[in-house]
Amino acid sequence: MCNCVSTCTCISFQVDGQTVEIPYSAPGMKVTLAGNSLRLETNFSLVLEFNGNSDLGIAEVPPSYANLTEGLCGDYDGNPDNDLTTSDGDDVSGDDSGHCIVGSNWAVPDPENPRWVV
Repeated sequence: MCNCVSTCTCISFQVDGQTVEIPYSAPGMKVTLAGNSLRLETNFSLVLEFNGNSDLGIAEVPPSYANLTEGLCGDYDGNPDNDLTTSDGDDVSGDDSGHCIVGSNWAVPDPENPRWVV
């Protein structure tokens, strides 16, 4: 859990139940502050940013993943018009609820807690 106020002004967070301070490094990754976000950079060039509240975003994806992703992040083919696609391949980009449909469709139930998805 981040010690945050409104937007992320984190100075610490937890890793495996232990509180660590920012900047933080571990084999294969480092965590820093980037503006008002917590930034996680991996050794394979994936970069995630978290605002300390509810928004987690993919900031950078290595080019080696082009055309190999699917789901909430699209297929990384350079065409954002085909990114709202269900796991069955249905394009819901023309639907006003497209983002909700895609989010619900790609959700994976957590068997330990039926209220949450992972």
